[in-house]
Amino acid sequence: MMQCKQCQKTIDGDAYQMVADWVFCTVCFQQLLDKPQERHTSSAPDTKPDTSDEEITKPADAANRCRICDGTVSEAQKVKLGIWTFCAGCYAELARRRDPEPSEELPDEKEKAAQDQATAEKAAEQERIYLESRKIVSCHACGRQIHAGGSKLAEGEPYCPDCFYGLGLDEDNV
Repeated sequence: MMQCKQCQKTIDGDAYQMVADWVFCTVCFQQLLDKPQERHTSSAPDTKPDTSDEEITKPADAANRCRICDGTVSEAQKVKLGIWTFCAGCYAELARRRDPEPSEELPDEKEKAAQDQATAEKAAEQERIYLESRKIVSCHACGRQIHAGGSKLAEGEPYCPDCFYGLGLDEDNV
C-alpha cells in the first residue's frame, strides 16, 4: 500500500501517479497540474476584462505555498524552480541525487587506474605496430621499396612478396 504525498490518504491498486519518488492520488495529482493560478483565462476578443477597481492577481499566499506539500513557505525557505515554488524540504527530496542500485558495483580507484593504464598501453602498442608496418624498407633481393607490413622476413632480412616466394621458402619454416 502507498500513501499520497500531499493528502496522506492510503492508495490501493493503481489509482496513483508518480512524480520523482513521490506517490500522489489521482485527485492530488490533478491539483498539482491545475494549481498554477498565475495563468488567467483570456476573455472573449470583443470584451476587455474589468480591471478598474480590481486587479487580476493570484491569491496573496499562492506565491508562498509549496507546490508539493501545500505548506506555507517563508522567504528564507522558498526555492523557485521555473513557475513553481517549493519548500526547502520538498525541493531537497525532488532534487536529491539518486544512489546507485546496490547491484551496481562501482570500480574502486586502483581497479579503474589499472584498467585505464591497460587501455593506454594497448592503444600505444597498436600505434607502434601501425607505424612500424608503415615504415618503408628495401627488399634484400631486388631493392624494391615496400612497406614493412607487406614484406616477408627470411633470415632476418625483408623481402618483397615476389622475391620471397621466388626463394621457395615456406612462411612457416622461416
